Amino acid sequence: SLSYVFQASAFINPHGAMLTIIIFFYAFVRYIQTYKLRYLLLYAVVIAAIIQFEVAVGGPLLLLSLPVIVFKSIHKKKKKNLLALLIILLGLSNYILFDLRHDFLLVKKAIEYISIKNYTTPYTYSTWIQDRITFMLFKIDFLRNGGAYYNIILSLLFLSLFLFR
Repeated sequence: SLSYVFQASAFINPHGAMLTIIIFFYAFVRYIQTYKLRYLLLYAVVIAAIIQFEVAVGGPLLLLSLPVIVFKSIHKKKKKNLLALLIILLGLSNYILFDLRHDFLLVKKAIEYISIKNYTTPYTYSTWIQDRITFMLFKIDFLRNGGAYYNIILSLLFLSLFLFR
């Protein structure tokens, strides 16, 4: 109906990931219980869709669930079922093609992200506390409610309660 057209504009990719997580957990648990190929196929399609919707949700889900599926399938001698996991690669083919086309940009950035950086200064708790206090008192976030300064007052109140208990 036309009433849903206006609501669809607020529907973004992370919402799709949250909706399909239910199907993901169903397929994952049912495969571990029954070792039927149809549940593994459903798992592979859904995890690829979740990664397409939101990498920050689908990536960890894949990294946490895939070793369990591989270990349990090998343990139950269902190694042929593991070929169904190639569907995940089909679902992630746009990432793979993008990486090939752009000289492995995603892989390089991922390696750069997880590698140890020697050029940064250590981040201490005192620096963290100082950043939090600066953010609470002087950053633009306190202007969000029409310039009301009660956020500063509340921040100082909570800070004083925390420091002078």
